[in-house]
Amino acid sequence: MSKTLVLVFLKTEWEKFQQVDSKTTRKFGGTGLGLPISQQLAKLMAGGISATSTFGEGSLFSIRFTVQKLKNSEKDQTFAQQDVVEISPMSVLIAEDNQTNRFLIGKYLQGLPLTVRFAHDGREAVESTRENCPDLIFMDMSMPEIDGLEATRKIRKLPDIKPHIIALTANAFASDREACFEAGMDDFLAKPFKKVDLLSKLSEFCIQLPANQL
Repeated sequence: MSKTLVLVFLKTEWEKFQQVDSKTTRKFGGTGLGLPISQQLAKLMAGGISATSTFGEGSLFSIRFTVQKLKNSEKDQTFAQQDVVEISPMSVLIAEDNQTNRFLIGKYLQGLPLTVRFAHDGREAVESTRENCPDLIFMDMSMPEIDGLEATRKIRKLPDIKPHIIALTANAFASDREACFEAGMDDFLAKPFKKVDLLSKLSEFCIQLPANQL
Protein backbone atom coordinates (compact mmCIF):
# COMPACT_ATOMS: atom_id res chain seq x y z
CA MET A 1 0.00 0.00 0.00
CA SER A 2 1.58 3.28 -1.11
CA LYS A 3 1.71 6.32 1.11
CA THR A 4 1.53 9.96 0.04
CA LEU A 5 3.36 12.68 1.95
CA VAL A 6 1.38 15.89 2.01
CA LEU A 7 2.97 19.15 3.11
CA VAL A 8 0.49 21.66 4.49
CA PHE A 9 1.80 25.22 4.56
CA LEU A 10 0.78 27.57 7.34
CA LYS A 11 1.60 31.21 7.88
CA THR A 12 4.54 30.07 10.05
CA GLU A 13 6.09 27.88 7.32
CA TRP A 14 9.28 29.97 7.20
CA GLU A 15 9.76 30.06 10.96
CA LYS A 16 12.16 27.82 12.85
CA PHE A 17 10.73 24.77 14.59
CA GLN A 18 12.07 21.84 16.57
CA GLN A 19 11.01 18.20 16.63
CA VAL A 20 9.54 16.91 19.86
CA ASP A 21 12.07 14.06 19.84
CA SER A 22 15.45 15.83 19.77
CA LYS A 23 17.61 12.69 20.14
CA THR A 24 20.23 12.20 17.43
CA THR A 25 18.91 8.65 16.96
CA ARG A 26 15.34 9.74 16.17
CA LYS A 27 13.62 7.95 13.29
CA PHE A 28 12.96 11.05 11.21
CA GLY A 29 15.73 13.51 10.32
CA GLY A 30 15.59 17.29 10.11
CA THR A 31 16.29 20.12 12.51
CA GLY A 32 13.51 22.46 11.39
CA LEU A 33 15.96 25.02 10.02
CA GLY A 34 16.01 24.20 6.30
CA LEU A 35 13.37 26.63 5.08
CA PRO A 36 14.39 29.55 7.34
CA ILE A 37 18.04 29.18 6.32
CA SER A 38 17.12 28.91 2.63
CA GLN A 39 15.03 32.05 2.91
CA GLN A 40 17.84 33.96 4.60
CA LEU A 41 20.38 32.85 1.97
CA ALA A 42 18.05 33.90 -0.84
CA LYS A 43 17.60 37.32 0.75
CA LEU A 44 21.37 37.73 1.11
CA MET A 45 21.63 37.17 -2.64
CA ALA A 46 19.01 39.86 -3.32
CA GLY A 47 16.33 37.27 -4.00
CA GLY A 48 13.62 35.29 -2.31
CA ILE A 49 11.96 31.89 -2.01
CA SER A 50 8.32 30.91 -2.27
CA ALA A 51 6.27 27.71 -2.09
CA THR A 52 3.01 26.40 -3.50
CA SER A 53 1.31 23.19 -2.39
CA THR A 54 -1.42 21.04 -3.95
CA PHE A 55 -3.14 18.74 -1.52
CA GLY A 56 -2.50 15.11 -2.37
CA GLU A 57 0.08 15.92 -5.07
CA GLY A 58 3.06 17.66 -3.48
CA SER A 59 4.82 20.98 -3.18
CA LEU A 60 6.86 23.24 -5.42
CA PHE A 61 9.59 25.51 -4.05
CA SER A 62 10.84 28.39 -6.20
CA ILE A 63 13.97 30.40 -5.49
CA ARG A 64 15.24 33.50 -7.27
CA PHE A 65 18.53 35.28 -6.75
CA THR A 66 21.21 37.23 -8.60
CA VAL A 67 24.51 35.65 -9.61
CA GLN A 68 27.59 37.02 -11.29
CA LYS A 69 29.37 35.15 -14.05
CA LEU A 70 32.96 34.25 -13.18
CA LYS A 71 35.74 35.16 -15.54
CA ASN A 72 37.64 32.21 -17.00
CA SER A 73 40.71 33.01 -14.90
CA GLU A 74 38.63 33.02 -11.71
CA LYS A 75 37.08 29.65 -12.63
CA ASP A 76 40.47 28.11 -13.30
CA GLN A 77 41.83 29.38 -9.98
CA THR A 78 38.81 28.01 -8.05
CA PHE A 79 39.09 24.56 -9.62
CA ALA A 80 42.84 24.49 -9.13
CA GLN A 81 42.52 25.25 -5.42
CA GLN A 82 40.08 22.34 -5.02
CA ASP A 83 42.23 19.79 -6.81
CA VAL A 84 45.72 20.54 -5.45
CA VAL A 85 45.83 18.27 -2.40
CA GLU A 86 48.14 15.36 -1.61
CA ILE A 87 46.25 12.17 -0.76
CA SER A 88 48.05 8.96 0.18
CA PRO A 89 46.60 5.47 -0.35
CA MET A 90 44.38 4.53 2.59
CA SER A 91 41.11 2.88 3.57
CA VAL A 92 38.19 5.17 4.39
CA LEU A 93 34.84 4.40 5.99
CA ILE A 94 31.90 6.76 5.39
CA ALA A 95 29.31 6.36 8.17
CA GLU A 96 26.30 8.27 6.89
CA ASP A 97 22.60 7.29 6.92
CA ASN A 98 21.53 9.76 4.23
CA GLN A 99 21.70 8.21 0.76
CA THR A 100 22.21 11.53 -1.01
CA ASN A 101 25.11 12.43 1.26
CA ARG A 102 26.72 9.03 0.72
CA PHE A 103 26.45 9.48 -3.04
CA LEU A 104 27.90 13.00 -2.91
CA ILE A 105 30.86 12.02 -0.72
CA GLY A 106 31.50 9.02 -2.96
CA LYS A 107 31.65 11.34 -5.99
CA TYR A 108 34.05 13.66 -4.16
CA LEU A 109 36.41 10.75 -3.46
CA GLN A 110 36.33 9.23 -6.95
CA GLY A 111 39.71 8.90 -8.63
CA LEU A 112 41.69 9.03 -5.38
CA PRO A 113 43.92 6.16 -4.14
CA LEU A 114 41.37 5.15 -1.52
CA THR A 115 39.51 2.01 -0.53
CA VAL A 116 36.09 3.41 0.37
CA ARG A 117 33.39 1.58 2.30
CA PHE A 118 30.02 2.82 3.52
CA ALA A 119 28.01 2.25 6.70
CA HIS A 120 24.31 3.20 6.83
CA ASP A 121 24.11 3.63 10.60
CA GLY A 122 26.24 3.61 13.73
CA ARG A 123 25.90 -0.13 14.30
CA GLU A 124 27.19 -0.88 10.79
CA ALA A 125 30.03 1.60 11.37
CA VAL A 126 31.23 -0.30 14.44
CA GLU A 127 30.99 -3.69 12.68
CA SER A 128 32.76 -2.44 9.56
CA THR A 129 35.54 -0.95 11.67
CA ARG A 130 35.97 -4.22 13.54
CA GLU A 131 36.16 -6.21 10.29
CA ASN A 132 38.08 -3.86 7.99
CA CYS A 133 40.20 -1.63 10.29
CA PRO A 134 39.90 1.60 8.25
CA ASP A 135 42.55 4.28 8.51
CA LEU A 136 40.00 7.09 8.52
CA ILE A 137 36.29 7.34 9.35
CA PHE A 138 33.96 10.18 8.40
CA MET A 139 31.29 9.76 11.08
CA ASP A 140 27.88 11.42 10.87
CA MET A 141 26.67 12.41 14.34
CA SER A 142 22.95 11.86 13.72
CA MET A 143 22.22 8.25 12.69
CA PRO A 144 19.61 5.61 13.60
CA GLU A 145 20.31 2.54 15.74
CA ILE A 146 23.48 4.04 17.24
CA ASP A 147 24.41 7.70 16.75
CA GLY A 148 27.88 8.84 15.75
CA LEU A 149 28.97 9.66 19.29
CA GLU A 150 28.06 6.26 20.71
CA ALA A 151 29.55 4.50 17.67
CA THR A 152 32.80 6.38 18.26
CA ARG A 153 32.87 5.36 21.93
CA LYS A 154 32.41 1.71 20.93
CA ILE A 155 35.12 1.93 18.28
CA ARG A 156 37.57 3.45 20.76
CA LYS A 157 37.09 0.37 22.96
CA LEU A 158 38.08 -2.02 20.15
CA PRO A 159 41.54 -3.52 20.78
CA ASP A 160 44.37 -2.62 18.37
CA ILE A 161 42.12 -0.54 16.10
CA LYS A 162 42.86 3.19 16.14
CA PRO A 163 41.24 4.94 13.17
CA HIS A 164 41.26 8.70 12.74
CA ILE A 165 37.61 9.78 13.17
CA ILE A 166 36.21 13.02 11.71
CA ALA A 167 32.72 14.10 12.72
CA LEU A 168 30.19 15.10 10.04
CA THR A 169 27.34 17.20 11.35
CA ALA A 170 25.09 20.14 10.59
CA ASN A 171 25.21 21.07 14.30
CA ALA A 172 28.28 23.28 14.29
CA PHE A 173 27.97 24.77 17.77
CA ALA A 174 30.86 24.74 20.23
CA SER A 175 28.95 22.28 22.43
CA ASP A 176 28.69 19.87 19.50
CA ARG A 177 32.42 20.06 18.90
CA GLU A 178 33.11 19.37 22.56
CA ALA A 179 30.75 16.37 22.51
CA CYS A 180 32.60 14.96 19.49
CA PHE A 181 36.00 15.31 21.08
CA GLU A 182 34.79 13.89 24.40
CA ALA A 183 33.47 10.83 22.55
CA GLY A 184 36.91 10.24 21.06
CA MET A 185 36.72 11.92 17.66
CA ASP A 186 39.80 13.62 16.25
CA ASP A 187 38.36 16.33 14.02
CA PHE A 188 35.17 18.05 12.94
CA LEU A 189 33.64 18.92 9.55
CA ALA A 190 30.45 20.96 9.46
CA LYS A 191 27.73 20.34 6.86
CA PRO A 192 27.20 21.42 4.20
CA PHE A 193 30.79 21.15 3.00
CA LYS A 194 32.48 21.46 -0.37
CA LYS A 195 34.75 18.97 -2.08
CA VAL A 196 37.78 21.06 -1.19
CA ASP A 197 36.83 20.90 2.52
CA LEU A 198 36.61 17.11 2.47
CA LEU A 199 39.88 16.71 0.58
CA SER A 200 41.61 19.14 2.93
CA LYS A 201 40.71 16.92 5.89
CA LEU A 202 42.10 13.92 4.03
CA SER A 203 45.27 15.83 3.21
CA GLU A 204 45.72 16.93 6.84
CA PHE A 205 45.41 13.32 7.98
CA CYS A 206 48.00 12.20 5.42
CA ILE A 207 50.47 14.73 6.84
CA GLN A 208 49.94 13.24 10.32
CA LEU A 209 50.62 9.67 9.18
CA PRO A 210 53.95 8.08 10.18
CA ALA A 211 56.36 7.68 7.28
CA ASN A 212 55.99 3.86 7.29
CA GLN A 213 52.24 4.19 6.62
CA LEU A 214 52.51 6.46 3.60
